[in-house]
Amino acid sequence: MLRPNARICLFWNVGHPPRELKEGLDDVYAGLAPGLGRCSALLGNPHHRFEITADALRSSRAFSDVAVKVFTQAREYTTKQWLDQLATHSDHRSLPPDQRHLLLESVGDVIDDEGGRFVMNYESVWVRGTRTS
Repeated sequence: MLRPNARICLFWNVGHPPRELKEGLDDVYAGLAPGLGRCSALLGNPHHRFEITADALRSSRAFSDVAVKVFTQAREYTTKQWLDQLATHSDHRSLPPDQRHLLLESVGDVIDDEGGRFVMNYESVWVRGTRTS
């Protein structure tokens, strides 16, 4: 679909919650949505995905100059702000409504137990390449 010399760039934001919060969130996800917790970019778990994606672009021989870049940033969230954005992610939206409701409620409880706000450190990762002719 890309013309020769066009660029492709694939993006992810990988979240790294504070250690204490992550421990509580890991417990919630393990109990209520185990598959989701193991692969969620929001919880910092999909690191292998980026190199796999870059390797796929390289091995296709349709792209040159393939690279992975990482940028860092941080954002503070209240419980409500986190739950509002969390509910928009496709991996959470695809859960059955009752399961999603219980998961979000439990995530909110964990955040509230840690003070009702936290700073999420992010790695914004992109994989890019140039379409060969």
